[in-house]
Formats: sequence, structure tokens, C-alpha cells
Amino acid sequence: MTLCLLGPLRWEAAEAAPRPLPVVLPAALLLVLARHGEWVSRAELAALFWPDQADEAALLNLRVTLHKARRLLENMGIGEPMQAERRRIRWSPPTDLGRTGQGHGPPALGFDLPQFERFDRWLRDWRHGCSGPSPHTATLGSTDLDDDEASPPPAASGFYGRRVELARLRAADLPALVVAGEAGVGKSRLV
Repeated sequence: MTLCLLGPLRWEAAEAAPRPLPVVLPAALLLVLARHGEWVSRAELAALFWPDQADEAALLNLRVTLHKARRLLENMGIGEPMQAERRRIRWSPPTDLGRTGQGHGPPALGFDLPQFERFDRWLRDWRHGCSGPSPHTATLGSTDLDDDEASPPPAASGFYGRRVELARLRAADLPALVVAGEAGVGKSRLV
């Protein structure tokens, strides 16, 4: 069984007809998790889908959506388990990414949730990145959950590990923030 991320988003079993995933928020969450393939913090996921909500409300929305995603997997008969810990989540089903001869077209063709602006931007960025030489050469570095308003300057393209902090800075409604820490941890780059 394979989750096909290239072309229309669908689940393919060896001896059954492909089953498309519905264009709903729980499927979008599954798409992000499957694309990443590794542990993703709950804070990152909450910031991707509900950036304008308080941390507690966003995390509650995430828990509800995770429950709905599990029900969706159960209803579709997909036996790939989702792993969840207190602060992070992982779902890594077999996908068509990186396999030659499988999967054609842009990622998640026809799957759009414009009401979730940051997720929509994440999906557009992924599609744009796959429109280059080969969609099979995408790396985890291209799955950053960053939400830059414009393309980052070249010097910032390798800025990793501060997605949660960036999301908190962007979501803050305060007139000023203090970023503190020991020398060399990236305070200036973060700001």
C-alpha cells in the first residue's frame, strides 16, 4: 500500500482501485505528516494551520483534527499507524516520493484549502520546488514549515531549527519583544 503524494492525493493498494483522499483539514494534516515523514512538533503543526489563535486554542484544534485524521484512516481502511507523543507527532506511510517510475504531476494535485493560508502557502512552495528538474529530488529541507511572506534572502535560505520561534514572533500582537539567549544561538538571525 502506498500513499501517492504526486498527482492527485490518493491511497493505492496492490489489488484495489486507488482511493482519493478527501479535500478536508484532516487529510491536509496527513499530507503534511506524510511529506515530512519524521517527527513534527505539535507547535509547528498548530502554527501552520492556526497561526492567529492562542497556543492553547491552536493545540486544541490540532488534537481534534488529529482525532478526525485517525478516523479518516480507519474509515478508509488504511492500517498505517500514527505515532503521537506529548509534544510531537509522526506518520510515515510508504509514499511515491523518491521512487522512479511512480507518481506523476505536482504534489497533491487538486488539493487546496485556501482558508488555511499558511498551509496553502506551504503546499504552493512544495509544488513550486517540485516543478524544477525532478520532483523526486525533494529533500526534507524543502518541507520547512516556514511562513515567510516573501522569498527569504539568499543568506537566510539555510536558516533551520527556529520554526516555532518564528511562528511565535509573527503571531505576537505585542509592540515589542525581547529575544534573549547566550552568544551564538542565532538571536540576530531570528530577529
